[in-house]
Amino acid sequence: MTNKEYKKRKAERQAQNRKMEEAKQTRMNFTRLISIIVVVALVAVVGGLFGTGVIHVSLGGSSFSPPSSTPFGGYEQISASSYATGNNVTIYYFSWYGCPYGATDSWSFYEAVSQYLGVNISSYVSPHYSYSNDVDPNTPGLIFTSFHIKNLYFDPIYVYNQTMTGTVNNVPIAQSDLVQEGLSEINSSVPSAISALEYKYLAVIPISGSNVPSFYGFSLHHVNTNIIVAGAKGAWLFNGPIYSPSILSGLSPQYVLNDLSNINIGGVSAVLHAINSVA
Repeated sequence: MTNKEYKKRKAERQAQNRKMEEAKQTRMNFTRLISIIVVVALVAVVGGLFGTGVIHVSLGGSSFSPPSSTPFGGYEQISASSYATGNNVTIYYFSWYGCPYGATDSWSFYEAVSQYLGVNISSYVSPHYSYSNDVDPNTPGLIFTSFHIKNLYFDPIYVYNQTMTGTVNNVPIAQSDLVQEGLSEINSSVPSAISALEYKYLAVIPISGSNVPSFYGFSLHHVNTNIIVAGAKGAWLFNGPIYSPSILSGLSPQYVLNDLSNINIGGVSAVLHAINSVA
């Protein structure tokens, strides 16, 4: 065999070996693909038969399961549905004039909204004290008026007067009718999708660690302070005090308003998180 013939045959063997290796790799890849398809199909069938598994095929998406209880003194996402267009956000501030928790939470929302918008919103609030004969009496707070700045709408709904004996216009309400009258005011003030959330999570679903809904968790049943932050990407619920009202004990509303940055109020980052999550 000449040297030229040897080199030719060597080149042919190398080419054949490469083809064999490529064919082997192709078979391995095909086998892997079939295995993956079979596994996915089996899991889907098992999940469908027994209802114990759901396969979510998405790029960067996530699933949401509505909570089965409502926190008191906390916040959580309650919906992933859309309640707005674009990046618009609406804050529905449900409270009553004399509520100490409404006073407490007002500072968290005032500060968070101011930071989010980058503007001073003091012209939309009035300094106020909570009812002197309720728990945490004379808690300094703010009473809001509605406003719309940039992409944020702030919609306060006050359902009772200072002493929780009547409407904000002091039309008397019997103690046994406080929840019913409060819900009636809410139904007439906000979109039906929001009032449905309010009813479900405050009047039906129980408070976490309890079997009683929030509105019925007090000796005097009533619509307690709660705030829904809603946008195109869902809704979050803040229920009750975000932090302890005792932090504000002995202070005046005007003092807190003027020195808010030096007072250790809580919940600001939580409110900002909720706003940014749904915008």
